Amino acid sequence: MLTLLAQLDDFSGFDSSTSGIPELTTSTADAGSIAALMAWILPMMGILSIIGLALYIYMALALYAVAKKTNTPNAWMAWVPIANIVLTWQVSKTPVWALIVVLCLVLGAIPILGTIIAMASAAAMIFMWWKICERLGYPTWWSIMQLIFPVWIVMVGIIAWGKKGSTTTTA
Repeated sequence: MLTLLAQLDDFSGFDSSTSGIPELTTSTADAGSIAALMAWILPMMGILSIIGLALYIYMALALYAVAKKTNTPNAWMAWVPIANIVLTWQVSKTPVWALIVVLCLVLGAIPILGTIIAMASAAAMIFMWWKICERLGYPTWWSIMQLIFPVWIVMVGIIAWGKKGSTTTTA
């Protein structure tokens, strides 16, 4: 025990030209770890980007088809971000509050308020698709399937390209 205290008390090896804080250096092992991590992350980002783009194109095609099926003007808006939300609102023929709630997602970054807005926006989007299903003669409960994304992708395809549905314009 005394030797340990003696070693701790011995400052003969202390270099007064440095602060005593060890220098941070990157060893080759650390650089290799970073390279390995980047070799994994970059392809994953590419794959996820391709999947995201494919889903965007699929949803735009589906919304375009639904707009054509319901004779809604400006079906091209399905391809434009934010405008596609307006088109969904036009096809659904819901009150303007539903559109406003969905467009308020921009405020989603605000803590607590963002969560409330996100939930209200999801509910409004479900309501819009509820009305779209109603207009086209599909079961309205299908709109709730938005909460299970893989199932929703299939449901949107059925709504867009299924034989059921008409160009009715009921309010």
